[in-house]
Amino acid sequence: MFLMSAEIYDSIASEATLVSDASFQGKADSTANEEIDFLIRMIGNSNFTFIRNGKDYTAKEGAAHMREKLRSAGYRVKTSEEFIEKIATRSSLSGEPYILKTPEGKKISTGHWLTEMLVEYRSSKVKIL
Repeated sequence: MFLMSAEIYDSIASEATLVSDASFQGKADSTANEEIDFLIRMIGNSNFTFIRNGKDYTAKEGAAHMREKLRSAGYRVKTSEEFIEKIATRSSLSGEPYILKTPEGKKISTGHWLTEMLVEYRSSKVKIL
């Protein structure tokens, strides 16, 4: 389990509940929009390295990539689970899984981490430092 500071979580949760990304609004229901936006913000605001097709990117670049994939997916993504499965888990070109690398070097499947974050978000039990 990865913990985050109260300041980062409060910022992400506040923005996610008030504003959904307009680029995918309406393609999924409002709850899914909030959850998907939250998950993308979690990645973008993390201190992880986003690994795609063997190349390292910043967390913000990883989040931007997911937003672009989500825009391209259009109405094919209607739930948070579909977002994780179809957008956030692997490269659609190579099939290689996306990986998050912690500052300590531990590698985590992006799909697995986002699934955990979604469960915690839904149960309102995200651990805060």
